[in-house]
Amino acid sequence: MGLKIGDGIVPFKLTAVDGKEYSDGFFRKKLLLVVFTCNHCPYAEAYEERIKQIQEEFEDELDVVGINSNDDVGYPEDSFEKMIERARDAEFNFYY
Repeated sequence: MGLKIGDGIVPFKLTAVDGKEYSDGFFRKKLLLVVFTCNHCPYAEAYEERIKQIQEEFEDELDVVGINSNDDVGYPEDSFEKMIERARDAEFNFYY
């Protein structure tokens, strides 16, 4: 399945590191940036500060959602518990 810029969002419901469940219908700002990321990838880590800057710079009109699509069986460092630690330690200001 491929999406093009401007396509509608695929419905989702996920639990974030704050323990709350969020769905695509929750986000009401003008723009939504969905970033597929993870804890263990050095390339993903390299972009974390920029993602935080984007959220801060455009907070009035943009929500940022980080989605970890990895399987924690194959990548134990991407478990939900490790996501909570990563978000806290890296001071994420976006939904993860």
